[in-house]
Amino acid sequence: MSRLIEVFSVRSRMAPGGTFAMEFHPDKGTVFFIDNQQQGAAVGDAEFFNMALKIWVGGSPVEPLLKDALLGA
Repeated sequence: MSRLIEVFSVRSRMAPGGTFAMEFHPDKGTVFFIDNQQQGAAVGDAEFFNMALKIWVGGSPVEPLLKDALLGA
């Protein structure tokens, strides 16, 4: 989790129109991107990726309105 916190501590907030993405690569781990720029080295395994994904789109997301917006609901 400290890696995820590190990624977001780079900036205090996302600019309007900014993007955040994360990708899981079985041979590397989870890679984070802000505005299409990779944020450090890959980290974790499939379990880490699933846990990070659940923060936003899991059954009990941190912010339900954000989940709806991310999923286009």
